[in-house]
Order: sequence, then structure tokens, then C-alpha cells
Amino acid sequence: MEQGYFIGKSARCTCRATSDGYPRGSAQWYKGDQPVGTNGDLDITYNKNNPEQVYTCEAMSTLGRKPGSTLRAKFAFIDPDSVQIASSSSKVNLCDNNNQVQVTCDISRDHVSPAPTFSFSVDGPRSQGPQPGTDSSDGNYYQSRFSLSPDVGGQYQVTCRVTNNVTNTWQDKSTQITFNKSPPGPPQVTVAGQTYKGISPSNIVTLAEDYIGDVTCCVEEGYPGAHTTQLKCGQLENTGNGNTATVRFTTDTLTRNLDGTVCICTSQHDSGCYNNKETRYTLNVLYAPEVTFTKSSPRTEFNKGDNLDFTCSGQGNPDPTSVMLTRERNDDIIKSVQTAHLTQALDSLECLDTGVYICSGQNSQGTTSKNISISVNCAQQFSPLFSPPPKVDGVLGETAEIDIEIYGYPEPSVTLHRILDNANLTSSPRHEVKYTSTVAPFGFVNVTISDLEEADYLTYTLTMDNGVGNALVYSFYLNQGTYMVPVERPDIVNTLQTTETPRQGHYEAIDGIHNTTYAPPVSTSSPLLSRPGQNITETSADTHTTLVSASQPPGNAQYETIPDMVQQSGLYNSTSPQDVEPPNIYRRPKPDTSSNTDLDVSGPYNNYAPGDHGETPETGPRSQPTETTVTSFPATNYVNVELPYVAGNSSNRKPHQQAYENVDMS
Repeated sequence: MEQGYFIGKSARCTCRATSDGYPRGSAQWYKGDQPVGTNGDLDITYNKNNPEQVYTCEAMSTLGRKPGSTLRAKFAFIDPDSVQIASSSSKVNLCDNNNQVQVTCDISRDHVSPAPTFSFSVDGPRSQGPQPGTDSSDGNYYQSRFSLSPDVGGQYQVTCRVTNNVTNTWQDKSTQITFNKSPPGPPQVTVAGQTYKGISPSNIVTLAEDYIGDVTCCVEEGYPGAHTTQLKCGQLENTGNGNTATVRFTTDTLTRNLDGTVCICTSQHDSGCYNNKETRYTLNVLYAPEVTFTKSSPRTEFNKGDNLDFTCSGQGNPDPTSVMLTRERNDDIIKSVQTAHLTQALDSLECLDTGVYICSGQNSQGTTSKNISISVNCAQQFSPLFSPPPKVDGVLGETAEIDIEIYGYPEPSVTLHRILDNANLTSSPRHEVKYTSTVAPFGFVNVTISDLEEADYLTYTLTMDNGVGNALVYSFYLNQGTYMVPVERPDIVNTLQTTETPRQGHYEAIDGIHNTTYAPPVSTSSPLLSRPGQNITETSADTHTTLVSASQPPGNAQYETIPDMVQQSGLYNSTSPQDVEPPNIYRRPKPDTSSNTDLDVSGPYNNYAPGDHGETPETGPRSQPTETTVTSFPATNYVNVELPYVAGNSSNRKPHQQAYENVDMS
């Protein structure tokens, strides 16, 4: 027993006589005046209608009954799974006027004794109790009630615990109650890549026209989450099953045509009282200016003296910060304004007004432009910076070519005539005349005469006519010219040893004339050394040289190679040893052995050696030369032909170069 209670719902009690007598007696249980039990044993069962049963144990014999002890039978127990719980509603909307839920917990008297206590907990922690229950209206149950009215939506678990305080045992029973609460705010818009979340205060979402990404509408908070969320922007639409809907913009879908479009995001909620279920916002689509470029006349061709007006404007988001009118030919800025509109008058059109004009507009999103081309009819003229040469040089057997830079509109027809007989050479196989357009109104005429003959060295007339005004006529004289080639170096014939005597014979070929060596040009109209010498590789094609000999013209070469020169009497001897600096420098021939003046018409040739590497005819030797008199021969063979070469290990020559003997300068 525990605290005077039998634990459980039944018990057996035994009553025995403890004294002897005569006649012999026995023990008997009585309930009131009614004997119960057998041979002193009594089985008692819990009765909810009589929770405390009273029995007496008496001794009985033929002599009569003798009262004994009294038993008050009480039972303490609680049956498993005997607790019941119920709520006034399993789902409640907190926005309703009556959002309180009543939870009732009870247990039948058949399943518990003595009367239990009740306690309630919500999601774990105890919220109420323990406290005694009350009797149900029919008296068959013990029961207790609990009220729940949360501020936050969610699903709550309410647990009722019924405790038998005698046995210190209990039974739990739980129920789930859902409290729907609508989201506190409207749907919010999030733009990927931007720093803010939600819409701006003015309900504007700003995107650039080239934006690629997602725009998301989301309903936050509330219980349960919002459902059937829909986002619609123009032709783009998305419906999500939950609290989010997303549309994806691409370069094809997010265009300037959507600027100002009202996008709508809507959502639904189980509470049925979501009054902020719709958000409207306006798309602000940023884009580079859309340029409008017009002219006052629909024509594209004009005459000199005509007037023309240009109108250039731009419309973009944001508004253009500037518009500009330029000419494509030279990027000239004709006019620029810090507004979205400009006009420009071209009064009394000139030939050079021909070209492509560009209207461009600029804002934070970039620069766009449109072009208009106009042409002004005018006669062909020489380009402003071009000076037509009166003479064109050409080498016999080669090709002569000249480009004439002109401008005008329309493009000209070109013809080439020979003045001698007024022959039209335009279609001749050896004559080619072609016009090439560059940047309007400019172009050039190319004249090519191939396989030059002696008879070609005449005066020609080039006529360029486009049908506007007078034709442009250009005359030039084709002059017979020559050109020079560098001195060649044949294979080594022999080298000069320090112990050897100079020998008769051809000296080794001169190593290619170094770029720092100068050779004065020669012509019958240019006296010797009347102008500075120039680099062999830079000598212009019209530079002349005196013939090598009367019987051997120079041909196509201005400066003949050593093997080409006709041999004359005389021998040039090298006095420098092999691989020793400084090298021999063959100085310009002098009229005598003591003067340092230039060569006259005739005179002996002198070998000046040694000299410093790299010295030029103008600087003179840095030491007194060694002179060797040779047999005189006509100066016309070698007038102004410099013959320096490098020997020894000089810094700018290959180290294997050597000094060679016996240069025959004839």
C-alpha cells in the first residue's frame, strides 16, 4: 500500500482468527451485515462509484460474532493511454476577432484514482499547472482547460499531463494547433547585382538595357509562407508555388520598350486576411541615346553655293548630356552642345563640304551615332597639300610611276596624251591610268609607264574631267634617270701579309659601303661637292653619276661596282697589315701630293692610308697620309665615288674582315 492506497485496481485481503477458544471459531469478512469473501479471504476491485469501500473482519463461532478490525479499501492507479485532449479549433487565423483556442484535457474516472492533477505545456516548457481538475458535467471524467492565444503565427504543440500524485506516475497527450498569421508587409522586389533589397520609396526599379539577370518578388514572414506568388513584367510572367516568383531579363527581353512598364507582384496567404498582397512598381530602363539625324533637304547631291541645315538630337534614359556633329574625314567637331538638340547650317556649300557627317549623343549608358553623307558637285582640283612635280624620272627599261592627289565630285574620267603627237595612251598596253577614291571627295590618279624606251622621254598631258566646270589638266616631262646600287664584295682573292711585298693584280672587293659613309651625287649640272654627300642607301632615284667610260655606260646603276669599272693603268697598294686597326680609307683623289683641295678635271690619284675607321671625305684624315703617285687617267671615270672600306676588327664590322693588297682602281 502507498499512503493508505492499494496500488492498482484490485487487491486480496486475508482475515484470520488469532486466539483459541471453545468452541473453535473462524474469521469472516463483512460488508455491512453481509458476509463477503471465503474462509477469511476477500478480493476487492476498484469501483469508481465507491472509491473507498469499508469492510470489517469478525470472529464467528457457535457462541456468536465478535467484532474485529475495519478495512477502508482505496485504490491508486492511472491507466495508460487514457488521457484525452481536444481543442476548439486546429487552425486559427490571428487576424480574426476571436483568435483564442480553448484546449480541454480529461480522463475517465475508470482510468485514474484518486483524482489527478493537470498541467499544460506549449512546445516543451510548462505553461500552466499542475492544478486539480474538475468533474465533468456527467460526473464520469476529471478534466482541465487551457487557453492559447499567441502573437506569432506558427504551429504549436500543446501537451496535457495527467499525474497520479499517489503513485507519482503520469500520462501525456498532445495536440497540434496552427495559428495563421499574414505577412506584415507587401511583396518585396530584389534586383540581382544591386545593393538594395525591395523597391525604392517611389516604387521604381532601375535597370540598364543590357542587364542580364533576375528580378525576384518575395513575400517575407507570415505563417505559413505565402503561396501562389506571381510576378508579371510586360510579356514576362512567372508564378511560384511558394512565397517567391522570379523573372529573368536578357538583352532580348529587357529593352527600352519596357521603360515605364508597370510590373505587378501578387501573392496569396492561407490566413485569408493578407490585405497587402499586391505590389506595383515601375521599370526604369536606362539606355544610351537614340539619335535622330536629319537634313533640310532630301537630296544627297548638292551644287556649290547651296545651303543645307542639319538637325541632330538624342533621346535616352537618362537624357543625353551632350550631342555632337562631326565630319568623319578628319574627325572635325563642327558643333557640340551640352543639351539633347542642336542645329547647324552649312551656308554656301563648298567642294570640301562633301563627306560623311556624324550625329552622336552621349549619356551615362554610352554613345550612339547616325551618319548622313552628302556630295557637292565641283570640278576636280589638286589636293591642298599636293604640289604636282613638273618632271618624273624613269630609268631606261624600268617602270616610271606617279600618283596625282586630287579632289572633286563626281569621280573623274582620266586620259593620258603624249604632247608630241597628241596620241591617247590611256588604253596602251604599256600605259596604265587609274583613279582610286580614298575619303570623299579625295582620291588619286596613278599613271604607270612600263618598259621605258628612249622614245618615252617626252612631255605628257593627264586630263581629269568629272563633267563639272573645267577639266583638270596636268603636264609633266618624263626624264631619263639612273639609280645607284651598293658596291658588291666578291670572294676573297688574296690577303696581304705583313711580310709580303705588294703584288700586281686586283685587290679584294670592297666590303659593302657602310651606312655612315657618304658619296656626293654627281651630275653635269652639279659641280663636284657642290652639295653634301648622302647615304648610298638613301640616294634618290634622280641622282646622276658620270659614265664609267665612253665605251661602257653605267646602265641601271648609279654607282658601279668595282668589277664593272674599266681598268686603267695604275695600282693602289694597301700598306696596312692584316687584322690591324685603323683601316685603310681611300681618300678622294687630289690634284697633287701636297694640297688638300678637291680633284680638278685631271690629276694624279693618291692613296691616302692609313686613316681612321668611319671617317668621311669631309673630315679628312687624322694623320698625314702616305702618298703613292699613280699614272694619270681621266677623272671622269671616278668622279666623286667614295671607296672607303673597313679592315681589321672594328666594332661595327665582322672580325674576320682583313686588309687586302693590290687594289686596282682603274
